[in-house]
Amino acid sequence: MKTSPPSNLSIAALCFTLFVWSLPWAQRALADPTSDKPPSQTITANTFVALAEQITPAVVQIQPAPGRVSYGDLLDGLESMESGGSGFFIDAQGTLLTSHHVLEGQRVVDIRLSDGRTLPARVLGSDANMDIALLRAESQEPLPFLPLGRADLLRVGQQVAAMGSPYGLEGSLSLGVISGLERDLGVGDFDNFIQTDALVNPGNSGGPLVNLEGEVIGMNSAIVATAHKIGFAIPIDLIQGVLPDLEGQGRIVRGWVGVQVQRLTPELADSLGIEVSQGVLVTGTFPGSPAEQAQLLVEDVILASNGETVSAPRDLVRQIARIPVGGKITLTLYRKNKVRDLSVWVGERKSDVHAAQPMGQNWPLGLELTQADPGALHEFNLSGDTGLLVIAVEPGSVASDAGLRVGDLLIQGESSSGERIPLERLVDFAQVVRVVEAKGSAFLLFRRGPHSRFAVLKGQP
Repeated sequence: MKTSPPSNLSIAALCFTLFVWSLPWAQRALADPTSDKPPSQTITANTFVALAEQITPAVVQIQPAPGRVSYGDLLDGLESMESGGSGFFIDAQGTLLTSHHVLEGQRVVDIRLSDGRTLPARVLGSDANMDIALLRAESQEPLPFLPLGRADLLRVGQQVAAMGSPYGLEGSLSLGVISGLERDLGVGDFDNFIQTDALVNPGNSGGPLVNLEGEVIGMNSAIVATAHKIGFAIPIDLIQGVLPDLEGQGRIVRGWVGVQVQRLTPELADSLGIEVSQGVLVTGTFPGSPAEQAQLLVEDVILASNGETVSAPRDLVRQIARIPVGGKITLTLYRKNKVRDLSVWVGERKSDVHAAQPMGQNWPLGLELTQADPGALHEFNLSGDTGLLVIAVEPGSVASDAGLRVGDLLIQGESSSGERIPLERLVDFAQVVRVVEAKGSAFLLFRRGPHSRFAVLKGQP
């Protein structure tokens, strides 16, 4: 059968169809409506103008505490002004967010709106660990506010904007992209920052990071002072999760069981004869804590909590923190070649205690030790313990490579039989040295402030 060639009309129709489906709005119509991916962003000449007009009324300047640092000598030709920060309204009743460090201990602050009004705002609650604060402004009329978006949908490369009062220059907008996600800066147990190259400077703290729809996806919190265009924001999802605590109790209530853990490394697993490679190693429990009462033991390996895999200490801290105080958590443990579940009551997380610093007898492996006395223990926040106090560590030594520091208290070490022995006298440590010389490595259990940890001393057999 012969087929006739396509007519000019059908060819034109096909071309038109292909053209239509190539348009951005048509491609979005074809996208899966249930997808968790954010919509693609279409930029026009007025996109950022409209964005600035949309978000500016809801962003405020937090007035500084009296007598704070001046920015005048940093900005030629501009009037000298004191430090402060930024904030933004999240509802029409005047509830606003800012950074904890912006408040500088004040319980009532003045906020300046974009229309020039100044309103008093009282602190409802704050948290230094997450560096967030919740306030409420006093106003007789509804206030403009920003909708909250979803940080879990963010992708590297997505365009964002930051607004705030850098160096007191209120209403400043800067543009950039998401440079990274889930950044851990080591400043707290709950680090999970968004990294952006949108220009952020002192005074931007507490201001919003928004997507192109004007939804808040983070709160600007930190910068790298020695770098250019590296800023960090707290994801709005994390902030939303703690707002009820901040408003209702003035602080964030976090779960705690009082267990001390560290990452399980291959060297530790081999030295301690542990046959699993994933999880966190228990190094101690706090006296009277739920972990001690549940009989968690040193050398237990925690594999999971409530069924969630635990790969690093902060995984466990965050998983426990989400459990309501008074509830229970199920820890999956590896103990003496067996896996078992242990139910632990959850208490309330307390403030961390940190260590400090001062002399003794030189020993091999790059350590200088002294037998701990009550005065030294008190100075290093180690009162009530016995052990050998580290007073010097030689750079580049076995001890330095193992991560030991001045102020660490050596509690136990490995004997020639592979058992843990107490380290109460200087001669006790000599046994550990002999194990390193014979085997090439030995483990130590030590305390740093209130926290216990294992270390592996690796030498040459």
